[in-house]
Order: sequence, then C-alpha cells, then structure tokens
Amino acid sequence: MSSEKVCISTRKLSYLSLKSQATVAVTLGLQFLLPFVTRSQNTVPTASSSFSDVGAISYNSSVDSRAFCLCNSENIAQYYQAPPVYPAGPEAMKIRLRSLIGDLHSFGPTSGIITVRFLINCHGVPGRFRISQVDEQYIPYAFPPALVARIQGAVRQLLHWKPGTARGKAYDSYYFLSFRLKQGAITQIFPQ
Repeated sequence: MSSEKVCISTRKLSYLSLKSQATVAVTLGLQFLLPFVTRSQNTVPTASSSFSDVGAISYNSSVDSRAFCLCNSENIAQYYQAPPVYPAGPEAMKIRLRSLIGDLHSFGPTSGIITVRFLINCHGVPGRFRISQVDEQYIPYAFPPALVARIQGAVRQLLHWKPGTARGKAYDSYYFLSFRLKQGAITQIFPQ
C-alpha cells in the first residue's frame, strides 16, 4: 500500500457544492474531514445547524414566550451565515438602545461585558433571550440584576428585524449584542 501524501487546497474545494466536497472526501478516504467539509461558516445553513450545536438556545418555559415560534428548529443559522438586519441600521439601533437603557451610574461603578444572545425567526421576530456576564478579565461575573434587566428589556424592544437570508431564503438565526461597561457607563455596543 502506498503512503503517498494527499494535499487538497481548501480554497479549491470551497468552489464545489457541499455534496461534491463530501464526495471528494469519501473518494479520497478522508471521511474524517466530513464534519469540516460539510459545515463551514461560509456556507448556507444546513440541517446540521440545530440544537445539538454548542451554544444552542433551546426553549425554556420559565423564561420564554410560548408565542415565539421558529420556522425550522432543525435548521438555525449562525449570525454570520444568514445575518439578520435591524431595519434602521446598526448606528440607529445603538442610538435607540442607549436611549432605552438610559443612565446606568445609579448601579455603581461596574465594569465588564453583558451579552444578550437571542434568536430571530424567519419572520423577523426576536425571542429566546439569554444573558452572559463577564468582568474586564472575562471571568464570569454577576452585574446587579436590575442593570441586566434594563439592558435585556431594551434589546427585547428591538422589534421587526429583517430575517437572515441566504440564496433568497429567510432563515431562523442566532444573534447577539454585547454591551461593554466601564465604571457604570456603556462604552461600546457590538458587533458592528
């Protein structure tokens, strides 16, 4: 048996369809590459983008609205695969958020990052909001609950998103907004 080395340019493979990439991997005996070849941040969401993924937001009856429905819970896009868009644009969204949140100095000189992760369904409706909090050293941290509630409440008021699309089809998508706080003031809202 020959032990020749097989080199495949991922750039060349990226021009092939996912099915063709998988066929090439199997033909060359490189089945171990299938998870990497068939799932890429640069591809249209697939049936493998689901609740088995790390960071998936599953339904929790104690905090989620029963009225929020996904169009296809087996195929949820990451924010970079089919990015949802706030209709007024990112800067207008940040201005609205700052206006809704108001002054936070009454909560004390807290510093760190509060991230609100959520889903936007294929109709542009947001839901299933989750919070993570870290200090300036990225160590899990608990901000005052009322401060977190104010930020989450402001994000919940961002309605009527344009759903994420890929190849002309609207998808359910994950999205997040992070708020960097320094001494009780929002210094940055990201991404964008």
